[in-house]
Amino acid sequence: MGEPTPIQEHMLNMFIWLRWGVGVVGLALPIILGCVGYFGYGIPLAGSMSAYYHQTKACAVEQAQQAEAAAKGVSSSVITQKRP
Repeated sequence: MGEPTPIQEHMLNMFIWLRWGVGVVGLALPIILGCVGYFGYGIPLAGSMSAYYHQTKACAVEQAQQAEAAAKGVSSSVITQKRP
């Protein structure tokens, strides 16, 4: 097997750049989601990227109240009963 042909070199370069692109998106997406959610919508940082799919400000407030109540030792069912 000798020198690679121009098409083989092009395919290798495209493969390498695609891998770089996927890596950059994979590293940047959690940071972007966290910043846009926090600064743009007032949503606190979520535990996973999937949590941002259904997250709304009302949900975030309720989760924060439940976490605060759990820290104080109050049952979360007491908090959810106040919900209209």
